[in-house]
Amino acid sequence: MRTGLKMLTAVLCAGASMAALAGDNLVPVMDSERFLSGQLPQASNSDRERPQAVNGTLYAVVAPLYVTPPFLSYLRLFNAGAGDASFTIKVVGSGTATEYGTASYTVPTAAAIQLSMSSILVAANAVTRNAADAQFSFYIQSPQALAGYQHVTYDDVTKFFDNASVCRYTIQDVVRESSSQVPLNSIHTSRLATAGFPANVELHNYANAAVTYRFFVRDEASGTLLGQMDFQTRANASYTIPWSQIQSTIGFNPTETQIRANLIVTDPSGAPPAVVLGQTVVNNTLGVSINLTTACAVNKLAVSGGDGGGLPGGGVTY
Repeated sequence: MRTGLKMLTAVLCAGASMAALAGDNLVPVMDSERFLSGQLPQASNSDRERPQAVNGTLYAVVAPLYVTPPFLSYLRLFNAGAGDASFTIKVVGSGTATEYGTASYTVPTAAAIQLSMSSILVAANAVTRNAADAQFSFYIQSPQALAGYQHVTYDDVTKFFDNASVCRYTIQDVVRESSSQVPLNSIHTSRLATAGFPANVELHNYANAAVTYRFFVRDEASGTLLGQMDFQTRANASYTIPWSQIQSTIGFNPTETQIRANLIVTDPSGAPPAVVLGQTVVNNTLGVSINLTTACAVNKLAVSGGDGGGLPGGGVTY
């Protein structure tokens, strides 16, 4: 028995010594190529570094995109800054890192536009692509410090839609710190409510005192001010406000084309609003409630040493 234990101990000690000598060589490495959407495993272990690859630290990145009908991606570009915002969207293949082209758009102040993925591909002349690039990514840039975007998905058959936004930093955080305002883009108006998709504004006042906040409602497409109202809150209180109630209060009766609107919340005292602000939409077709709040910032607030930093600048002027 003792002889067996001595032999086992010797083997274990030898194994430990070998592991120490081997170092990182014992760390398992997963072959990521097999998990690239739309790309078959390569027969040879080719070099993965591609000289044409895009430096993503200089962009806001939207990935993955959903390209298989009827479940498709849509991109909303939102401008919370003063003055028009220009956006460039570079289309990049996720299998080969090929840059297929760039599409350009301009969005007025306090406005948002919704673009189908297919329209962006056409504008970027990226319709024809390598077979290994069944999946795309969008790389976005804008010189406007308070430029934002939202990635949403929609299935025209099941009527399922969702917010697929994944952010390095959100547009609400960037706008709040830069201009003492909190934006909420692309809220469903009563035009979409009658189609079975009514919206609610979710607001929580996290201040330890009662605060009266001011709501500014703007046309999504043009940014035109449609009306404003004050909303009284208690300390640490939560509110679910039907969008129909906001429309009624400001006297806004949407036209057929005004299916969404933008909301900007301020504290009349000039302080950054102490609010958690969101949008939920009831999908009556599926009997579910969907949170459409999250929207991303293209640029990080300008700070020393920040990666892909934005430009300093204020928000919408009222």
